[in-house]
Amino acid sequence: MIRKLIKLGVLGVFLVNSTYGMNLTIPKSLQNNMSVMVIDTKTTKVVYEHLPNTPRLIASNMKLITTAVGLEQLHPDFKWHTKLFYKGSINNGVLEGDLYILGGGDPTLDDRALNEIFSNLYKLGIKKISGNLVIDNTIFNSLPTYSMLKVENYDIDTVFPDGLIVDANKTIFNIHVKANTTNIDSNLYGYNINNQLNVDPNQNTCSDLSHQVSFKESTVTFSGKISRACNNQKLEFNMIDTKSYTKMALSRTLNNLSIELKGNIVYQNMHDKAILIYDYSSQTLEDAMVYMNHYSVNIIAETVFLSLGAFTTNNENTNKNSKDIYYSFMKKLNMLNPNFRLENGAGLSRTESVTATGMANLLKYENNSQYATIFEKTLPQSGLEGSLKNNFTKFGHRAKFKTGTLNDTHAYSGYFLSRHGSKYIVVVIANNINTNSSAQMNRFNSFVTKLLDKLDKN
Repeated sequence: MIRKLIKLGVLGVFLVNSTYGMNLTIPKSLQNNMSVMVIDTKTTKVVYEHLPNTPRLIASNMKLITTAVGLEQLHPDFKWHTKLFYKGSINNGVLEGDLYILGGGDPTLDDRALNEIFSNLYKLGIKKISGNLVIDNTIFNSLPTYSMLKVENYDIDTVFPDGLIVDANKTIFNIHVKANTTNIDSNLYGYNINNQLNVDPNQNTCSDLSHQVSFKESTVTFSGKISRACNNQKLEFNMIDTKSYTKMALSRTLNNLSIELKGNIVYQNMHDKAILIYDYSSQTLEDAMVYMNHYSVNIIAETVFLSLGAFTTNNENTNKNSKDIYYSFMKKLNMLNPNFRLENGAGLSRTESVTATGMANLLKYENNSQYATIFEKTLPQSGLEGSLKNNFTKFGHRAKFKTGTLNDTHAYSGYFLSRHGSKYIVVVIANNINTNSSAQMNRFNSFVTKLLDKLDKN
């Protein structure tokens, strides 16, 4: 296989592959900042490559590694469990003692699940709890680090895993603008909303409202001008610390079920002689990871990462135990480089770097693994769903790529099926680009589209 570079001055370079005829112009601005690797899955031959062994930040493409190691170590049918216990006696509808909720780290636990869990108190005739509601969230005894470049105000990317977390700790506001008035509803319980928004008839677009909200003590304040274009805007924030949010969600559930709690909601370890009331199991790991990759949900990836240590080892140190498993898996696939330092498995990192060759090795491994169908199912499909819904639509649903975006990083890794039935592994990673610049992003996506066009003709 013969390859050579032909310089094109300011335009960029051609990478000529004489075997496959893959002549592609690489824009000059991307020439040193982009890595590409394309492999024919049938022949395992390299179809196209450009700086494939340069370590790059890969953003949420990191979730593909988390998906692979999660499937192999935890297995697709793994579920997280949240358990309800009591200690004491039940007399005339009163629990004379404490209620315990033991978190299993479920990142998908929500209000509906809490309602199902606590509804089981009815089966025991419990309408009142004389003691405390005790939360045990100690399943993850150590957490990863996060070297994020930039954090927005109340950014949900700063919601981190916890043994018991509800609604992914998201405070949700729905903004309604009608004529010259605004109305705000939310999922808060026991908190006040101070609405000081004023409708500006001269604003035609909806600006970022995260800079017009503040939180102090038990009051959320919205202030400043708002456009009518913000009608039905949904805002999701990490506004309340995890423990406070979880206590709020539990209080709301008990209130909705008309169950009276005389004591307090506190954090303590489980009592070893407590009696099990109900064992709630989450959706399967397979289903969770489909959602994780389709919509790039960081907290699921971070929880899968920690679950490796929590559920497949003696869990002496959750984070370290998880890292050991992760490193072992990556070493097996030749994915490590001297610059790599594992942080959280989600890609929110300035040190989690992988080469295009390494990522291609992962995709090659998964394409032939026992979990090949499930792994591919987790990838968004072009023009169909998730983060790839509006990308590469000219190819129908034949592009299946995990996307990854940071302020200075954009990546696609996955599989492409040509119109003639050939299947390719495709990895394209760019660093040192401004992902907020439409011109730079259009240049990058235009290159990927041309690459797929070439593959589509083979």
